[in-house]
Amino acid sequence: MRRFDSASGPGARFIPGWVDKSQSKPKAYHGRLSDRTHSNQRERDRKRPAVNRPSIDRPNREPVKLHKAENAWKPERNIDANQKLYKNVRSLLNKLTPSTFDELSRDFLRFEVYKNKEQMGEVINIIFDKAVEEPNFCALYSDLCKMQVVKESKESKDKSKFRSALLTRCQNTFEEKRMSEINNKKTEMEKETDERKKRELKIELMEMEARERRRMLGNIGFIGQLFRHELIVPRILNWCIVHLLKNHSESPDGDEESIECAVKMLESVGKLADRQCQQQQHANFQSGSSDPHAQSAQQDHPQEAQKHEEFNTNLYFEHLKEVSTKVSNRVRFLILNLIELRNVRF
Repeated sequence: MRRFDSASGPGARFIPGWVDKSQSKPKAYHGRLSDRTHSNQRERDRKRPAVNRPSIDRPNREPVKLHKAENAWKPERNIDANQKLYKNVRSLLNKLTPSTFDELSRDFLRFEVYKNKEQMGEVINIIFDKAVEEPNFCALYSDLCKMQVVKESKESKDKSKFRSALLTRCQNTFEEKRMSEINNKKTEMEKETDERKKRELKIELMEMEARERRRMLGNIGFIGQLFRHELIVPRILNWCIVHLLKNHSESPDGDEESIECAVKMLESVGKLADRQCQQQQHANFQSGSSDPHAQSAQQDHPQEAQKHEEFNTNLYFEHLKEVSTKVSNRVRFLILNLIELRNVRF
């Protein structure tokens, strides 16, 4: 049974029957320190002496001197004009994209590097290294070289120095094959007896071979792009392909990398080369200057094509068909893909 206190009305407070009415009234709240127990504990804590902490009381020590390397890097503040130019060229090439080509190409032409032989050689090395290491942007770098040659030709009636130096750089890289370093690394690996060091040398050898392969293929791609801009005449391209095919024929083990480079070059310039070859054959047929003895000699020996100005793509494809049966499956499929690509007119 419920019991209510004497108060009545809507504000009356309900008190159960089992609650003592003398203690039903709550204590008044006077703050968080109103409890005497907590206040007494705080007073006792205040009277205690401070605790000494040796970890904080550190003795006065001399500042630690850091070790400085003898050849520590320091920003170059006073650099000459040439180094500043090379730095600007590298920065410009790093920003070069199809969307920024128009603006950055104008900035590059303002350098006028062809007027200084030393600057021109170093700038060509920078462009060439970028084109070889970044094959996806190789076409942009070749476009930049074409614009530089066109500007130089307009301002000077002489032969373009920039074009000559660029072709010399491509030729040196094409003829230079760093097999001596690779062979030395192979010899060092064979003489090594420690298995751990031998594995490390094997990894280094694989990296060197991959780097050399990328360099050769990148150079081939750059040469093809320069041929597209007519910076390389068909005679030079003809010599390059014959040189590659000749390396494979004269190599005792069969240099398949040379065949791969030849396929790469024909793949990049095949459409334009076929067109020029047909035009040359048509012109020779009309003029009646074709030599049947020279044609038969070319069919018997493909390397004889380098003695002629025309770019005989038919001869190269016939030679590749014969070679396809003597190479590995990977290179054979590259040749077959190239032949199929030519059948559909590239």
